[in-house]
Amino acid sequence: MSSSNKKFTIAVEGNIGSGKSSVLAHLANSSLCDVVAEPIENWTNLKGHNILAMLYDDPHRWGFAFQANAQMTLAKLHARPTKAPVKVMERSIYSARYCFVENLYRSKIIQGAEYEILNDWFEMLISNDSCHLDLIIYLRATPETCLQRIQARHRSEEESISLDYLQTLHERHEEWLIHRNCTNLSIPILIVDANQTKERVYNDTNTHVENLISYVYDELWKQVEHDEYPEQRMKNLLSITSNAFVQAVQKQLSNIDLWSDSKDSIKNREYLRNGATICEQWSLAVEQLTGTYWRNYNPHPWKGEPFKATYLLQFKKRLNEIISIRSSYEQSIRFSSTTNKENLSPKKVFAPFTNLNAIQIDPYTDSQWYSAVNQFENLMTNTDRDVAKQLREHFQTIRSNPQQMLVDFKRYSDLIQRETIRKDLASERELLLGQLESDIRTLTDEFNNLINGRMGVGGKKSITRGVNRTVIAGLLDASRQIETKVKIFCFLKFTI
Repeated sequence: MSSSNKKFTIAVEGNIGSGKSSVLAHLANSSLCDVVAEPIENWTNLKGHNILAMLYDDPHRWGFAFQANAQMTLAKLHARPTKAPVKVMERSIYSARYCFVENLYRSKIIQGAEYEILNDWFEMLISNDSCHLDLIIYLRATPETCLQRIQARHRSEEESISLDYLQTLHERHEEWLIHRNCTNLSIPILIVDANQTKERVYNDTNTHVENLISYVYDELWKQVEHDEYPEQRMKNLLSITSNAFVQAVQKQLSNIDLWSDSKDSIKNREYLRNGATICEQWSLAVEQLTGTYWRNYNPHPWKGEPFKATYLLQFKKRLNEIISIRSSYEQSIRFSSTTNKENLSPKKVFAPFTNLNAIQIDPYTDSQWYSAVNQFENLMTNTDRDVAKQLREHFQTIRSNPQQMLVDFKRYSDLIQRETIRKDLASERELLLGQLESDIRTLTDEFNNLINGRMGVGGKKSITRGVNRTVIAGLLDASRQIETKVKIFCFLKFTI
């Protein structure tokens, strides 16, 4: 992209019948993408003339005229504004030039003068930056596969297409996108095996699109054949894509009632968790790339601070807050007395959120959100005291079993993080922390003894060591146990 306000533009390229239309229809389901289909309607009805059928019927007569029109209509599609952050085109003006015009000339269907006119026409159309591309997805299929699909879809304009014609077009695509000997365009290319079933092609395409950060962006940053990809430009690209993930999740959640107590509550919470996970994975990926991998890439090191997807992280936080509120409410129902349950109807306790779009993030809705959260907390105050009492009694019955206490602390973590309940369960929490500290010390001592060739401390062995178990296996087991205990300790110490 040449500037921060341009969309990340992808062209899906391939032979006639390679599956471009099907892939675009699939990508259209994502709010990340605005799909721009090939302008077949323009070519089949140009003021009453079906110039596509005319081309196939008499290419010598109509080849030049059709390609002049095709380049013009495709250039218009390149320039067409879209709302989504990623624009996906079915073919581009570049394939019109490097595949179809080239093929007409080599097949001697158009003459030298016509070829030069079309080349000049092409150069003029791409002279402004509206025809830029950031990525090409090449659906690579054999001519035989393409012919089978053409015959199966029964388009009248395509009845005269032969295997020989598809073979020559396949060669032009290979020259352009595989051997890259037609142009010096520095556009990254992803290749999808389009001979597979439609479902496999969809999965491969999804993998490519979802892994732009791990493949395309990394390729953009590390390529050394051309000028370095500017750091500020990459920040803009990462920002656009991060915001697109937010928009995609928002679209998935837009029709969900977050605050009703219906049979879909569990499913809805899963949608929320999946959305938060997507945001978490993306934010970690870009931080690793800009904070570690690219920073240490000597030919083109990242010099600024690691990129943080601020808006996406704020959105993830909001999703986790919604999950926590829903989860703590449902756990409160379980532990609350009968009297309090009567005052815990979803309609009553979630009333502050009713007229609020909780998944919309901006300064105005932020203030509304936290006002609603405070009202919810006030409504839950008496219930929290009752629940704290019930939980304390529950933990007292399992006080002699720290492992079970730990399991239940994690199970009810959303509930226990509520201020009133957390304070009332302080003694139980401290008991667990003390037990964990003791376990970590014991495991660490045994780990050190293993390294030094000794086993156990005073005959006590916390680390499993069978007759055939090597010292290395024992060390690995010890390190895993220590890591697990430390994670649990940190969870109790700093999260609850």
